[in-house]
Amino acid sequence: MPSATESLTPRNQWSIETNTAGERSLLKRDMAFSIQGNSNAPCVMSVRRAEGIWLEDSDGRRVADLYGNNAHHIGYRHPVLVAALHRQLDQLTLAPRGLTSETSIELGETLARMWGDPNAKVGLTPSGGDANDAAICVAKAATNRYKTISFYDSFHGRNAGALSVGGGYNDRRMLGPVAGHAQGPSALAPR
Repeated sequence: MPSATESLTPRNQWSIETNTAGERSLLKRDMAFSIQGNSNAPCVMSVRRAEGIWLEDSDGRRVADLYGNNAHHIGYRHPVLVAALHRQLDQLTLAPRGLTSETSIELGETLARMWGDPNAKVGLTPSGGDANDAAICVAKAATNRYKTISFYDSFHGRNAGALSVGGGYNDRRMLGPVAGHAQGPSALAPR
């Protein structure tokens, strides 16, 4: 929780008002070792279990997740996805670098087919930040240009390359200026 000299954000206020002593104890333990530099820190609750849109905290209280950060658009623990993950984990957890697998090939073929271009190429990455890093590298190589642009408060991932073109001030302030990068307001920003 913030110190007495820090102002409470709405999310911190919610955490203080709604969490039980047990939940606050877990959050305090989390703060003791977690880096608190990003916009999602400090954590406002712990999650013991999740299903569909529901998150359950350490005390068994359920909260509807209407945010769905990252890839939770199909809901937590969707039975079709869980079954597919179990089948894959029972066979192969990953194909080491320099190797491939039929599952990876089928995924790549499906994504390329969805693109609609018979010459489409696919680069599989483990995260959105890595995908953005790869896209920046491909764009720079394809155009022989180095400049990038982003909107204020945009988010592109948590690794250094993605953060360097992200728009959140707090996420970028320790990186310093990035050569060739410019930021501006979104066309949808209030005027």
